[in-house]
Amino acid sequence: MEAPKWDKVNGEVHTLKKSELEYNLTDTEEFLNSMIAQGWRPVQVKRGKHFSFVPCEPGSYICRTAISVKKNGNFDKVKAANLCNLLVSDGAIIVDQVSPWAAQMGVIAIRPVSLGAFEMATDIDSRIAEYEARKKYHQTMSMTYYMSGFIFVILAVSMGLTLDMSFGGLGMGVVAFAFIVVGYYYGLPIKRHDEVLAQLKAERNIREA
Repeated sequence: MEAPKWDKVNGEVHTLKKSELEYNLTDTEEFLNSMIAQGWRPVQVKRGKHFSFVPCEPGSYICRTAISVKKNGNFDKVKAANLCNLLVSDGAIIVDQVSPWAAQMGVIAIRPVSLGAFEMATDIDSRIAEYEARKKYHQTMSMTYYMSGFIFVILAVSMGLTLDMSFGGLGMGVVAFAFIVVGYYYGLPIKRHDEVLAQLKAERNIREA
């Protein structure tokens, strides 16, 4: 395997950035297992894309991830906390997540290979339902902010025409831009969720065949 190109080294802690993983826990799990195979144990993930590692015996851990959301797509803190407690009691280590992106709502854990097989995902139908709920949440939030931004654009234009682009019109324009930016932010994970759902549904079809 190609040696990682570290962005930062602080003592034994090595950090690199993988932006393409920030909205996809499934691919994150695969990436972290590949790093463990090279002798790097994950200790922290910041904003879903800055991964910090410390050296370990190659292949000495197994990484697993699980999304944790309610039916409305919001992060289920109680469910995540209960899962973390159960995993820790079973010998797992929870990888610290700092300021996780809104789409990356779940648990990342590793466990020594010496303890045997390590699985923590729920059944595939439940995983599909969770990702679909999360996708719907982002679609709803994105559309809400886009529509709000559009309304403020209309107000800005209206105030600009009547007040000769006074402070009020400019202010409305700034607010409109802010809403549109937030709408764009909420919409970013939708494509990633579609990719994960496609993977999970393909896996389900193979199992049912």
